[in-house]
Amino acid sequence: MAQDGFLVRCVSCGRNFESRRAGRLTCPVCKTQIWLEPQPGLELVESEEPVSDSEPVANPTTVDELRPDPGGEPEPMEEEDPGDDPAAAATEEKLSDADEELSAEALKRLAELQQRLKGETSFIPAWQLREQGLLGRFWTTIKQVYGNPSAFFAAIEPKSTRGALSFGWIVCTWAVAFFGIYGLWQLSQAGPEQLEQLRQAAAQSGAKDMKPEELIETLRGMFMVSLFASPLLGILNVFVTAGLMHLGVMLVAERHRGFAATFHATAYGFVPLLLVAIPFVGHLIGGLWSVVLQVIAVGQVHRMGPGRAALAVLMPVTGMMLMLWAAM
Repeated sequence: MAQDGFLVRCVSCGRNFESRRAGRLTCPVCKTQIWLEPQPGLELVESEEPVSDSEPVANPTTVDELRPDPGGEPEPMEEEDPGDDPAAAATEEKLSDADEELSAEALKRLAELQQRLKGETSFIPAWQLREQGLLGRFWTTIKQVYGNPSAFFAAIEPKSTRGALSFGWIVCTWAVAFFGIYGLWQLSQAGPEQLEQLRQAAAQSGAKDMKPEELIETLRGMFMVSLFASPLLGILNVFVTAGLMHLGVMLVAERHRGFAATFHATAYGFVPLLLVAIPFVGHLIGGLWSVVLQVIAVGQVHRMGPGRAALAVLMPVTGMMLMLWAAM
């Protein structure tokens, strides 16, 4: 028993409250009418008087047994049918439309997010997007390769060789054409010292009877072919190099992603060959850098370590050079 009254527990909601009077009471929480039997020290009140709104007690020491009002259980409130109320029906319809709009908006945002994530995981070089002009796409792809070659080749999803073929063909055609231009320019600058060097080179190669002038004409013809046949030689260079590198990949890799992946690594790995336009040092720098870049590219597209990638790139090329040297 409390100091000034009784702790009462509502039979409907189970909450506890304090009452100093008996009779008909109203639960301050759920508003259920209950009947409290008269107790010593409590005044019986017939009218409904608000009871104390004190905090409910978690563990009451005394809780009086309550029973429903002998006058009859309170009639449950009838729920109004929203269909009978035009305002309620209109509100419910607006809420339904709002839910549908929210759902459509959520689905749209989800689709955009999925598309963005797909674009992030499936990278396509700028050259293959067709969103800029020819020169713009070419320059953007060069910056992508030079900016972060490891990330560039790791993110590529090679599905077709068409886009990579055109890029590699342009770069190789450029390199072969400048090889011819640079060779013709060197021949035009040949003097007595250069002629003597050519005579010595011919003697060492076994062609002692070949005059320097004849050797110069032979070299000039080779450089002319390199210049004017550069488109054909360029595309042959792409396919032959890709084939040799993929042969190396099949020999050293436990698992690989197919010829298309090697083709992408080869074609976009030719980017440093653009440096052959630099006189004297362009061929050396461009050639060495291209080999290093293709080692990185093969390792990333086929998910191989640097050692296996280096073997895949260098082993077939070295083998072909040794075979040519032995044949000579």
